[in-house]
Amino acid sequence: MSNDTRILMLGLDAADFDVVHGLVQEGRLPHLAALARRGVSGRLESPADLFAGGVWPTFYTGQPVASHGVFHNKQWRPDTMRVEIPTGAWTSAAPFWETWAGSGIESLILDVPMVRGRPRPMGGVYIGGWGTHDLMCRGSWPGGVWRDLERGFGAPVMPREHFGRQTDASLSELGAGMMRATGQLRDIAIDAMTRHRWRFACIVFGTLHRAGHYLHDRSQVDPDPRSGQAPAGPSPPLAEIYSCLDAAIGSVIARAPAGTLVIAFAVHGMGPNPGWSDLLPEMLLGLETHRDGRRPRRGLLYRMRRSLPHHWVRPALNALPAPATARLVQLWSRRMCDWPRTRCFPMPMDDAGYLRINLRGRERLGIVAAGDEYEAICNELAELVASLRDETTGAAIAGSPVRAWRDADPAAACRQLLPDLVFPWSGPRAANTRNVISTLLPDFRFEVPVRLPSGRSGNHRGPGWFIAAGPGVAAGTQAPPHHVMDLLPTLRCRLGLDPDPRLPGRVIADVART
Repeated sequence: MSNDTRILMLGLDAADFDVVHGLVQEGRLPHLAALARRGVSGRLESPADLFAGGVWPTFYTGQPVASHGVFHNKQWRPDTMRVEIPTGAWTSAAPFWETWAGSGIESLILDVPMVRGRPRPMGGVYIGGWGTHDLMCRGSWPGGVWRDLERGFGAPVMPREHFGRQTDASLSELGAGMMRATGQLRDIAIDAMTRHRWRFACIVFGTLHRAGHYLHDRSQVDPDPRSGQAPAGPSPPLAEIYSCLDAAIGSVIARAPAGTLVIAFAVHGMGPNPGWSDLLPEMLLGLETHRDGRRPRRGLLYRMRRSLPHHWVRPALNALPAPATARLVQLWSRRMCDWPRTRCFPMPMDDAGYLRINLRGRERLGIVAAGDEYEAICNELAELVASLRDETTGAAIAGSPVRAWRDADPAAACRQLLPDLVFPWSGPRAANTRNVISTLLPDFRFEVPVRLPSGRSGNHRGPGWFIAAGPGVAAGTQAPPHHVMDLLPTLRCRLGLDPDPRLPGRVIADVART
């Protein structure tokens, strides 16, 4: 196999498969369409439907969520009994470009999301957190690269997330901001590809992720979205951002040297937001209070945090330095429950719902015994959530839960971080529901707010997809379905590296041929 293979990966964070396909058919994504005509296309299974925040770590480690342990930007730590922002100390699973340091492959890494910790030494150039949706950490390797970028292109124009109540003005500002951020990252990518030596480059555009959360539809700004169904398909501003991004990657591809293998990809998509994860903690609190006749005790800081609107809290948090924000997260969560009396509790969640059992021997202050007691509580919670129905239609809001911790490989390095119960939301959207009732507790009734606390009309979903074109790739072909974990073994194969037996993924034959 050739030792001079050059690969350019272009990540389109949360570019939805169905939306991309539809816009290609309409002729609005000409550069992706051209790439597909001269290469191979395929779908990528991913953990997005259960672990939305785990998709990028699954890509850059080549490992499942139970092994790398990162699936949210704030996670429960059983040994400290609090929520923390993940850091590089959580797991030994490293991004693949760091493990290539002794291979002689010079890499250019720009804005791969959900990378934990400060930039670390590697063979090449790393820039992280410039325009990502989830801002885990900002910096570069070598350190002077970031300073040079700010001198040449100004400060990052990707704004902090406006999490919470939305307005027409905020959504209009978001759309314009995503256009600017896409253009800035395009210019930085072209400059970096020209200025630095590289055999492998991975450049990820984060604007569709942010835009997809808030511009999917108007359910979070209309006076009462329950008066009618939200229109199908992407909103006009969102489709315009897709087109803007297509033009940007076309410019980047045009600057790649001849003979470069180009892979455009997304590890998950973005569809309508079910919305129930926004509301699950309050619904559970109401269920417990209704069933037991008393309201569970919560710590003061946790109660204050839950009572304040997101559109008040987020601007204040965004103004703080990252270490201060991390410390506040730890403080409010440390006493979020009365642990000697708490059998179960909600974890930070995004699309799917996460519940955790206060298990003795796993949680530092655990009270639930393993075995029969643990299973009984899991079954009780599963039945309770399954009983929640739309009052008008009688439709259940949740599907059958996944027993993530119990069913994970016992040898998996980060199994202890997983939720016990993961609820996919398979019923009506919260945006179209007025009240939730329980078939187990006849007098229980939860009034669904007109708008979600997060303000998000869109949320994560699978599958991902890829388009690859270049030397050895058959033009206009369709690959069978693969998994996100298959990308890393395929890259290693094309770059002439030996197979890594620790990687569970398989090589994508249609891309690996030379």
